[in-house]
Amino acid sequence: MKKSQVHNQRSKPLVVFVSTFPPRQCGIGTYTHDLTIAIDELHSQLESRIIAMNVEELVSDRYPRKVLAQISEPKLADYQDVARQLNALPQVVLISVQHEFGIFGGEYGIYLLHFLELLTKPAIITFHTVLPSPSKQFLEVVRRLTNLVKGIIVMTRRSADILKEDYGISGDKIHTVPHGIHFLPYTDGVAPKKSLQLSNRFVLSTFGFLSRGKGIEYVIEALPQVVQRLPNLIYLVIGATHPTVLRDEGEEYRRMLMRKVYELGLASHVRFYNRYLPLKELLQFLQATDIYIATSLNPDHAVSGTLCYALGAGRPVISTAFAQAKEYVTEEVGALVDFRSPQAYAQAILALTQNNELRLQKGKHAYFRTRSMIWPNVAITYMRVFVQYLPGLNLEDKTLPPIKLAHLMHLSDSFGILQFANLAEPNPEFGYTVDDNARALAVAVSLASASRRFTRLAASRLASASICFNRRSCASSAVKPATRWSSRCCSATRPSAT
Repeated sequence: MKKSQVHNQRSKPLVVFVSTFPPRQCGIGTYTHDLTIAIDELHSQLESRIIAMNVEELVSDRYPRKVLAQISEPKLADYQDVARQLNALPQVVLISVQHEFGIFGGEYGIYLLHFLELLTKPAIITFHTVLPSPSKQFLEVVRRLTNLVKGIIVMTRRSADILKEDYGISGDKIHTVPHGIHFLPYTDGVAPKKSLQLSNRFVLSTFGFLSRGKGIEYVIEALPQVVQRLPNLIYLVIGATHPTVLRDEGEEYRRMLMRKVYELGLASHVRFYNRYLPLKELLQFLQATDIYIATSLNPDHAVSGTLCYALGAGRPVISTAFAQAKEYVTEEVGALVDFRSPQAYAQAILALTQNNELRLQKGKHAYFRTRSMIWPNVAITYMRVFVQYLPGLNLEDKTLPPIKLAHLMHLSDSFGILQFANLAEPNPEFGYTVDDNARALAVAVSLASASRRFTRLAASRLASASICFNRRSCASSAVKPATRWSSRCCSATRPSAT
């Protein structure tokens, strides 16, 4: 069977994503992988499938079953064959093109136009990069692409404005959906640091594919004056060299960075992780980070998934003033610095290292401001776009996520559930309330048949609620930790009722 031949699968209605896809190492592929998982978990009435953009035979036989077919980037016939086959499949109801110049063949990715011109199914395009002030040829290709699709998705307000102002595209077709992030509980970083053997270190980090456009050298050059004041500082440069860079010049850029580290006497303050980290490990590194450094040298850089991940982990960010950073990295969550300026990096890093309260406050602001960006919420926003072009789709027909009780259990002790928490950490100062424990009792009772653990939880919550009633059936609305109960209402020898 040809790799460009679509497997005819009997299934629910399909939304087909045209994108790179794992195991090919590519940020767009990672994005599409995470997005399709979130959409599949949210809506049982649809299923997602993939047309994988491929350039390396190395991965062509290792794609998951979710991949219907492959398009070899430089082969125009593949684009045409796959378009015709998708047209012939009645279960395919929508095509979502994840667009980045460089993953589609032909000058300016023009082979994608041939695919869309043949396609009879409705299509939506997501632009991961939107460049301002386009050349005549660039402008023409983007306009032709947008004329061939029903809707356009971008990830920042700035990208939407550029499409309208520089490309003359109607705002009626443009939808802004933020880049997705993985949910992480907020943490102070102590446990992740211990797990990664970084305890007692002040951690800076940058992650992503390594290339000369990263500008890592300017951070390294800033560190000598920083470590004079903060000798326990360590800067983690996390990520493999970009596959294209590795093919064209090998590890020359990484070797240059390592030479600079040794020349500046920073061997104990800079650590390189030259590999593509699994998601779980990557997120752990982010949680262990005190300040994230976004270093792009491209002022027109439209979207940085790494920046989004760092903000979503609740980390303050110091970033160069590239396009997305100017929208996302406000004074509330971090600081912007000039391009190629070690001095600007040093000043910004020192300002945050010398004021722990300010640094933690910025991180918390970053965490709260990114809740709309967790993948389930991004999937909902995508579906709101899809439904405009699929009238039969019912947005209310969602699959409820599995119940997670880890936080409920974390807030509970042997007496009951605490009234307040500082983000994810229990705050025992204000004790317990009857209404909170009554709700916890209702949850525990409803789940008691599933596990003895919940039976015990239900018994505990029933006991704590009953303690809050005296012999006259006088309810105490709150119970505070103390040595004994208030004699006015209760006679037990635990917390005091108020």
